[in-house]
Amino acid sequence: MCAPEKNESVLSPRNNEFAFYLDVLAASFRFPFPEKAKKVLKFLAIALCQLAPNGWHFLLEFICLWRGRFPEGWSDVSEVENPEVIYGAWGVPSFDGARGLSEEIKQSKQDLQVQIACCEHELDEAKKYKEECQRQDGLLLKNTLQISAAEALADRELQAHHDLIREFEAFKVQAKWEKDVLVTQFTHEKDALIAQAQRTIDTLQGSLIQVESTKSVLQDRVSNPEGSVTWLEGEGRKLRESLGLGEERIRFREDALINKEASSSSLEIIEKDKGSLRADPKGVGENAPGPALSPSSLPEVTGPKRPS
Repeated sequence: MCAPEKNESVLSPRNNEFAFYLDVLAASFRFPFPEKAKKVLKFLAIALCQLAPNGWHFLLEFICLWRGRFPEGWSDVSEVENPEVIYGAWGVPSFDGARGLSEEIKQSKQDLQVQIACCEHELDEAKKYKEECQRQDGLLLKNTLQISAAEALADRELQAHHDLIREFEAFKVQAKWEKDVLVTQFTHEKDALIAQAQRTIDTLQGSLIQVESTKSVLQDRVSNPEGSVTWLEGEGRKLRESLGLGEERIRFREDALINKEASSSSLEIIEKDKGSLRADPKGVGENAPGPALSPSSLPEVTGPKRPS
């Protein structure tokens, strides 16, 4: 390894080797063992001074900047004109002692390559980890969407449940109201039926009393034939009057039915009244007497026989 010619360009192929040593020099600052790094720097100092024109100026400035100070008595790198000053200032060994460090440089280079391979492996692992993280992020996003959909479905089901509860409560209120209406209606109908039954009972009792009265009257008339004839004449007049009133009442009901377009039940009532009138003319009206008697149904009344 020899120094370049005086007029050799810094862009010559030899500068590739110079650049390599610069890279190694920069990497040595991160070397984990300070003592070994110190030896590497000493060897690199010699190599740089041999490879580059005025390389020792660059090396001195680089080392001074790295260590944060200049050697005692220096204020600038330009004051140094001899590379031997570097060796005396920093204790760099001579060229003869530098050859022994080449093996260490090679070993350091191999260690650096191993570290680079480890870094590449770690980079691959990091890429795989990144891909796994992305896959997990996709799964997390998918699960998040599923959870959101499940929450939305649960909200809809809960709303439907609340709506069903409200409808059930409204149905209960409606059912209670309808029950109360039915109970009230049934009570009114029951009371009306009881009242009607009571009126029917009263009417029947009145009819029984009237029958008993008619029976007693008939018995009296049978025992008194002359009074029976007079009674029959009076009953005939009453019968004719009742018949006239019954026919007038029937005509009135028929007119009311035609005017109001009554239902068929009203017609049945009228027909029933007609039948009742024909069967028992005296039974029509509020003050109608007891059952009518036809002259043919009465016993024949004969007066005393004249002596022959």
